[in-house]
Amino acid sequence: MKASVLIGTPTHEEDKIFFESYFNSIKNQDYPCKLIVADNSKSDDYSNELKKKNIDVIKVSWIDSKYDRVLESRKEITKKFLEGDYTHLFWVDSDIILPKKAISVLLEANKDIISGVYLSSFTYPQFKLIHPVAYKLTHDENLRLPLQAGEIRINHVKEMHSVGFGCCLIKKEVAEKIRLRRIPNTSSTEDILFCSDARKNNYKTFIHAGVLCKHGHKMDDGIHYLDANNYIK
Repeated sequence: MKASVLIGTPTHEEDKIFFESYFNSIKNQDYPCKLIVADNSKSDDYSNELKKKNIDVIKVSWIDSKYDRVLESRKEITKKFLEGDYTHLFWVDSDIILPKKAISVLLEANKDIISGVYLSSFTYPQFKLIHPVAYKLTHDENLRLPLQAGEIRINHVKEMHSVGFGCCLIKKEVAEKIRLRRIPNTSSTEDILFCSDARKNNYKTFIHAGVLCKHGHKMDDGIHYLDANNYIK
C-alpha cells in the first residue's frame, strides 16, 4: 500500500514573512501530499489570505497562551488527519524550508516517529547554543540532553528521546493512540511530551540526518535561516 501523507502546519499571522519560502518547499516535494494549515491568529484576515491561495485552512479560536494556541491547532489538524484515509501525519512548521526529498526519505526509514534535522538557538543559564531540536536518550526519563550537531553524521538515523515537530513524520497508529497534551501553567510543549508518551507505549522516536532543513528566525535586519547543511557533515 502506497503511503498517503497529510502535512499539518500550525500558523499565525506573524509567520507570514516565512510563508512563501515554506510553501514553495512544500510544493516542490518529490512525493505527493495534502496540506492543511491551522491559523490561530486573532482575526480571520490571515486565514482569508491563505484560502485565496487554495490552501485548506482551519481557523482556530483565539487563546491568550501561545503554547495553548499551538496545541489546539495541532489537535484540530490531528482530527482531520484521523478522519481521512492517510497513513502518515507530517508536521512542518511555517518557518521551515524542507529539502526536496524530505517526505520520501523519511518514509523510507519506516519509523514510528522520525524527524528531519533543523536547528535553533537556545539560551541556557550561562551560555547560548545552536543545536538540533532533538534530545538524546538517557537513563533518566525525566532528563533531556540536547543533541549536538557534531553527534550525528550526514545521512545517519539515530534514536532519540524526543524531537520537535518542526519537521516530523508520524505513523497513523501512533497518532491514534497517543494524545497531544501540555502540562498546564508551564512552558511544556506538546511535541516533546508526545514523544515521551509514545516511548512509554513502545513507539520509538528517531532523527534522520539525510533530511537537512532551514529554520527561519526573525532578526532586526530581516529573516535569517539556520541551515542544517552548514552544521551536519
